[in-house]
Amino acid sequence: MDKSIEELRAQRAIIQQHLDWMDRQIAAAESTPAESDTPQPVTPPEKEPAPAVPTPTQEPTIDTNSDEIIDPEQILRAPQPMDIAKAKIGCFVIFAVATFLFLFLLFGLPFLMD
Repeated sequence: MDKSIEELRAQRAIIQQHLDWMDRQIAAAESTPAESDTPQPVTPPEKEPAPAVPTPTQEPTIDTNSDEIIDPEQILRAPQPMDIAKAKIGCFVIFAVATFLFLFLLFGLPFLMD
């Protein structure tokens, strides 16, 4: 339960960083006079490489005062340990069912045909 709370707090801090960046972009756009009626696209700053995933012994640290923007896609792509465990169980079940079906078709079905 503690890990999920820590993960939620880390995600909230990342979202807060993104919201702060968006507020700065909006303030910069409002402070400069518009030269034309067409809106200019706002380009985000260059993405820096994502920090390494902390090991379970390390405490995740998030600097809320930093201007670093973390790509949310990278966070969502990382497999969670519970998902990997479920995948292993599912693979084992599929293997067991396929083995049983193969053995039944090879040995059981001919006896039922007689």
